[in-house]
Amino acid sequence: MLSNQPTGRVLFLHPKGLMSGCLASTRQPAGCFSLWRFPMPRTPEEQRAYDKKRYAANRERMCEHSRQYYHAHIEQERERSRRYAAAHPSESSQHPRPPKQTPEERRAKKRQYAQAHADKEKTRQYNQRLKNEILTHYGNGQCRCVICGESRIDCLSIDHLDNNGYDERKTRRRGGDSFYRLLKKQGFPPGYQTLCMNCNFIKAAEHRRAKFALHGEAGQKGVQT
Repeated sequence: MLSNQPTGRVLFLHPKGLMSGCLASTRQPAGCFSLWRFPMPRTPEEQRAYDKKRYAANRERMCEHSRQYYHAHIEQERERSRRYAAAHPSESSQHPRPPKQTPEERRAKKRQYAQAHADKEKTRQYNQRLKNEILTHYGNGQCRCVICGESRIDCLSIDHLDNNGYDERKTRRRGGDSFYRLLKKQGFPPGYQTLCMNCNFIKAAEHRRAKFALHGEAGQKGVQT
């Protein structure tokens, strides 16, 4: 327990010389004035209690300072860790680093975990809630088509505003529930909207006709010139 009374020593200047006393019990003698106060060493229990109280009051600042120091001296910290591991091989052998896995091994491990913890009903319910959440977000707060207002969830899908769905599927190779999980993981990025299948197909057909007309006009101009 930390004491509420001041602890330490104090020096007094006296015509006959210096005088010393305890802060908690010594009064200033007549004709003297204090020169210097310095704390007494704390006991281990007092020091632990003081450090704990100081860390609780300055936790964020101390953590941020530690992160900044580590990133500013990352090579020195890594070298210090290597020297310690070389000097204490017995401690390092107790916690060996696991060997790196190949992509095939990681995928096989994921499949094994999925098979061992498969719960199809919970997965189906989660995917349904996720789809409803994604379609509601990109439907301007309502789970319906932004063009015709169709609200049957089985008729709704995500449309790419820039008509780049084919290119995106080639790079990401994701669709359906995995695509919905990706959108949520990325924080609902812009560039998408909720459309029903009819409006989605009509939009794609109009885009193809406009693209064909543009290329056709360009080809005719090239032939004429």
